[in-house]
Amino acid sequence: MKPSPFDLVESYRNFWAREEAAAELRMKDPAILGAALRSMAAETQRQVPIPWQISIYGALRQAEIANRQFLTDQSRRAGSAAKTDALQMFIIDVVRANRSITHVQLLDKLRQAQQPGGLIEDIDNELISFVDGKGRGKTARISGLKDRLSRARKKLDRRIEKGESR
Repeated sequence: MKPSPFDLVESYRNFWAREEAAAELRMKDPAILGAALRSMAAETQRQVPIPWQISIYGALRQAEIANRQFLTDQSRRAGSAAKTDALQMFIIDVVRANRSITHVQLLDKLRQAQQPGGLIEDIDNELISFVDGKGRGKTARISGLKDRLSRARKKLDRRIEKGESR
């Protein structure tokens, strides 16, 4: 059955009432409003013909979706900030004392520091076994020492640039 013209008008009226209410809520958030206005301005600047430009309702809807996605991604990453483990702290201290240390010399320093119950518990041909700050046993591959050494130097360089002493 075909809807009557009155049903269509009522349907459109309800749709636009919901759209206006949603737009009002979206405009209350300055981040969403700003993103929507920038999106519309970009289309004007690119000289998109007016009939093809996004409406304020569409721009607000897209900005809200983008904002929600951004916040979701940000909160997902919040708990995964890189944390320096005990072995890396040891390497940073060694690099602080000798900037030009090689990974072979570093491995020798680690072997000298090796002792049961200490930070470095064991070193075999492939792995370094150490205890993290919470007393849990962890391992790191010897092949990764070059990368750890490089990261330690970069971290110290950043601290020097910022003027930090430690």
